[in-house]
Amino acid sequence: MAKKGAIWWSIDPFNDDISFHKKELAALIPLARAMSTVIQPVTFIDTFRSLAGEGNFFPLMPLYADNIDEIKKEALGKLKSIYAKTNKSILKETIFLTHDPENPPSLQQRVEAITKAAAKASAAFIALRTHSRHGIERFYMGSFAETFLLYASIPTLVFRADTEVSSNWRRVIFPTDFSPESKAAFLKLMPLFSKMKSSLIVAHVCDDFLSSRFKFSDAVASFRSHEKELIKSAEPFLKLARKKKLKAKFKLIDMGIEGNSVDALLQLSKEFKADLIALAAKSSPIRTALAGALTRKLARNANCPVLVHRIK
Repeated sequence: MAKKGAIWWSIDPFNDDISFHKKELAALIPLARAMSTVIQPVTFIDTFRSLAGEGNFFPLMPLYADNIDEIKKEALGKLKSIYAKTNKSILKETIFLTHDPENPPSLQQRVEAITKAAAKASAAFIALRTHSRHGIERFYMGSFAETFLLYASIPTLVFRADTEVSSNWRRVIFPTDFSPESKAAFLKLMPLFSKMKSSLIVAHVCDDFLSSRFKFSDAVASFRSHEKELIKSAEPFLKLARKKKLKAKFKLIDMGIEGNSVDALLQLSKEFKADLIALAAKSSPIRTALAGALTRKLARNANCPVLVHRIK
């Protein structure tokens, strides 16, 4: 039985590079220790892909028990080097999930299968890799990680494949729009920040900074008044963090002339040398479409992992 509060680690032994799995694990182990929990690997066996011949994108292969055993054996063989060098008390045996033999699963169905199992086990969050694909390759292959970001019902930690991941997890940026969803996510994530002994920046991207560049007294006065309101809105976040004896400050960010809030956050992340960006994702189809664009771009381009907490 999976441990309550474990870090669920979604891995793909067949399509992902084992060397990157080792990087992920090296980053997750200190986090698991700080949380006094374990790492629970999970993989979804999609036989329509796993048993495909090279170059065969749409195989129609029935699923039998011996197929599953064969795939499990091959998967464990690929992960053997990881398990051999990791303490079994912190890295548990892999959980294998699969699908109805008659129906090849969609990306969303694979995500739902993993999140349902993780939620049943009361997982702390799910960690997984994003390939950060772009263009035609991404159009045809889709993105398992981005589907997770849009639909996962529990927090999702996304690693970019080409980013060096810190094992400290201390410098955290929490972007907020001061919405009820953002406040709820911050409250839910606070135990994690506390265990990590995080140094927090609560950030808000504001285009009203543009008005301060002009010399018109009315515009400057209006900006100053709005700035005070935003600082006041940030106080509940800062008080909650300081109550947990964490360092926390508020950062009001100018999104710049181009008006790109994601680029502004990415720049802050580089300047702060962030170990993690954590934020809320808003449920409902419309909100997912709007907020999802920001979340996906952050996950694809951030210099650190991105933790998304979906609030219903």
